[in-house]
Amino acid sequence: LETDQIYFLPTHGSDFIGHADGMAHLIDDNTVIINELKNEPKAFRSDFKAALRKANLQYLELPCTVKSNKTFLDASGIYINFLRLDDFIILGTFNQQEDELAYDTLTRVVPKHKIITINASEVAREGGVINCISWEYKY
Repeated sequence: LETDQIYFLPTHGSDFIGHADGMAHLIDDNTVIINELKNEPKAFRSDFKAALRKANLQYLELPCTVKSNKTFLDASGIYINFLRLDDFIILGTFNQQEDELAYDTLTRVVPKHKIITINASEVAREGGVINCISWEYKY
């Protein structure tokens, strides 16, 4: 895997895929951005925070409005699933009031990156957002 460390996170009870890119995004060696946990079950919140502490990671929360989606598959509101490249971030938006908060949070947390927003509502209804539809390949 060409890495020195692997972090294990608890899976969400309703997550049938188990991809961490829908739950967390590592910013640097000490910091991770996560979905806000306020709407999650208490046991999951506790387990998730314990895993972050065990990995010695500080965390910041991005909005997550997936609980209000009509179908289980719909990923609308999962702002954490952005794509980070060398100089910019492509952030999926969903025509929700939280779009601005997600943008502002990333601008503050990753100030050296230009944040580019793209409406991801259509692709999110199919179960993924920006990071899900991209593929990084190392030559």
